[in-house]
Amino acid sequence: MSVRRGAAARKPAKQSRSTDAEHSPPWVEEIHFRNEGAFFCLIINRRLKTIRVVDFRAGVLPAKRQFIRAVAERESIEKVITIVERDEVSSWSRSGFQREASIPGFYKRSDAYLCGFLAGAGAAAQRPSESSLKQLEKNMATARKNAKKIGDIEGITPEKSSAEEVLPQRDRAWEEGLALGAFDPWGRGTDREYWALHAPKTQRATNYFYTESQEWFGHAFVELLYPPEGAEQLEGSIAGLRGLGDLLKARGLVSAFAFAPGDDLTLCTLFLAAGFRKTGFIARGATLQGRARDLIVWTRKLATFGGDDEP
Repeated sequence: MSVRRGAAARKPAKQSRSTDAEHSPPWVEEIHFRNEGAFFCLIINRRLKTIRVVDFRAGVLPAKRQFIRAVAERESIEKVITIVERDEVSSWSRSGFQREASIPGFYKRSDAYLCGFLAGAGAAAQRPSESSLKQLEKNMATARKNAKKIGDIEGITPEKSSAEEVLPQRDRAWEEGLALGAFDPWGRGTDREYWALHAPKTQRATNYFYTESQEWFGHAFVELLYPPEGAEQLEGSIAGLRGLGDLLKARGLVSAFAFAPGDDLTLCTLFLAAGFRKTGFIARGATLQGRARDLIVWTRKLATFGGDDEP
């Protein structure tokens, strides 16, 4: 797409907002900015009230910072994040971004770092509150004990599905305030796939997964539509997430990562039992179920670069 010099250009996402108002903007939209010193893209997610910055030219200039903050204010965005390599963290920190998490194997041969800031909030609000951190520690301790009790789960595997089947379920879940995953585009130039998790006897779809992968880097972003309720749904979701990791690994991907609220004990148990580990905590990382939530960054190293088994 051509971008006017010194100006921003919009690129609507393929997926539009579900509304009768034709003038409403899409849930997800890209805005590109380019001048002599800066070239980057903002992926705006109005559903989650987030912006992801995809930078094509290193260096955090005042014009870049001002434009990002202006767009965040205009769109009523809560959280802005960027994913960078280690040597770029310090320059983003000088621009007000906090390093909040790491994603091992994001670039196949090297790790990535997630830096973010809360739009419109003061410096004191850029990190999770003390009460949120205490709840996280309590949940993690209990979830580790719970996860150790969960062994192999037979007969439950995710099956490839389609956007036509899954996205109406996603829209319904968001209308009812039940959704955990947005199933929206998270990156650029990615392979987007949908998966259905079926109960072993009835073959009824009990949950859905979304993956977004970049095979040249070797990573995959993973989302779960519904948070599991009860022991049966929890075991099914654990089996589905384990199986999904195996499918991604078989395709040569080396890293999987996900975001989930840290105040939910069931979700902590789910990711730990599925082989993920906590590698960060994002202050008010997304607006879910009507409120801004602190998110755990969950990562699973599927293999080391070169095809070795996961550690």
